[in-house]
Amino acid sequence: MNYTNTLLTWLREWYVWVAMLIIVSAIGIKIHNNMLPEASAIPGAVMPTPNARDTFNAAETLAKDSDKIGYAIEKPRTGPAPEGENVNDYKSAWHVFSLADKEQLVDENKPALDQLHQGLSEQYMNPPARSFEALFPYFAKDRGMARLLSLESQVDSAKQDWDGAATSGIDSIQLGSQIQHGSPMIGMLVGVACESIGRKAISNQGVLNHLSADEAKFDALRLAQITENENPYSQALQEDAWCGEAGLLQIFHTEDWRKELGSLGGQPAWNSSLVDLLRTNLTLSLVSPRDSYNRYKTYMDSIVAYSKLPWPAQLSTPEPKVPTSDPICAVLCPVFSQADFKYCANLTLDRLMETQFALRAYDLDHHGYPSSLDQLVPEYLPSVPLDPFSNNSTLNYHLNGNSYLLYSIGQDATDNRGTPIDNTAFFTASEPYELKNQDRISDPNMDINAKGDIVAGVNE
Repeated sequence: MNYTNTLLTWLREWYVWVAMLIIVSAIGIKIHNNMLPEASAIPGAVMPTPNARDTFNAAETLAKDSDKIGYAIEKPRTGPAPEGENVNDYKSAWHVFSLADKEQLVDENKPALDQLHQGLSEQYMNPPARSFEALFPYFAKDRGMARLLSLESQVDSAKQDWDGAATSGIDSIQLGSQIQHGSPMIGMLVGVACESIGRKAISNQGVLNHLSADEAKFDALRLAQITENENPYSQALQEDAWCGEAGLLQIFHTEDWRKELGSLGGQPAWNSSLVDLLRTNLTLSLVSPRDSYNRYKTYMDSIVAYSKLPWPAQLSTPEPKVPTSDPICAVLCPVFSQADFKYCANLTLDRLMETQFALRAYDLDHHGYPSSLDQLVPEYLPSVPLDPFSNNSTLNYHLNGNSYLLYSIGQDATDNRGTPIDNTAFFTASEPYELKNQDRISDPNMDINAKGDIVAGVNE
């Protein structure tokens, strides 16, 4: 009877049960929060021999005065310089680089250019990024080499070596295209910038209008080969995904992985407030490595699949949502729609330019433009270029007497009958039009929400 009374008394002490529940729950949470992700097969990459990456690195070590080259390719400001501005300083926006200055910069960089041209003839594969600590210092130097090619194009144009000027611009486009292979998002974005530099060099100097039929045809076919070998945007995303997966696996297998992850948000611990540190530690204390890794992988798999949809389908399909409730995914999973747009816009501009080269060659050979782009195939182009902003349709082309209109339907995926974004064509096959708009660059300042078509040719 005494035992029974004791048991009943103990049972009435409900807080004992609560304490036991808390202890059991804490043990369960501890076990759950320390469950490591299952091993995932993350592929490496087969590196070509020789690898153009190594050759480009060698070229970049030979480059000289890269800072000065960046200023030399820019158009100097006009009008009186502000008081105190030293126009003799090459860093001044009013400093004018003479042709002799530019020639000297190109001449002293001939060894670097020769090495770069060797790399352009080789296969490229970026070393796979499989850690959050992966660094890519060479990408900034790749952009510098694109600027050097742009300067070479300017010098050739000034000397009326139009074929050489076109070649240097296309070299920059090829460089930008090559460095995207095997690269994560940062490589894709730098590659797009290099291609833009090359197009600008060709467009701003009216190079196209001075080429012979054979020269224009050769350049059209070369550009077509470059765009055909362009690295898919989805592959850059996949490289980012593999880098993130490998990085998380590496961190989760360290003893103090929460501290490591706490630094991924961009603020070092010593620069954070006490409240922020407590919040971060409390949040990460509730994270399960396995669950967080699986959420990251699921999201990245879904965004890679989404990126493979045609652009119009992407506009009508909601983009996968970042699992922001997971503090790790909230940091590692940015929204990629802007990068996707930049990729499509870049490929569109390349294909418009290659078509203009082909039209130039056809016009010189046949004394008139074709009635259809199909007539460019196969002599001037291997196939009619597709419009990346369409649902697998070709670029739009309309012949009107002795002039033509060439355009992409643009990011709104709507055919506006050649009405350009901002009502301004950005480059053209017509020399008079080029002269009237000589301050325009080859790439318009397009916004992902802009309306209108990307008009590449209004021949007048």
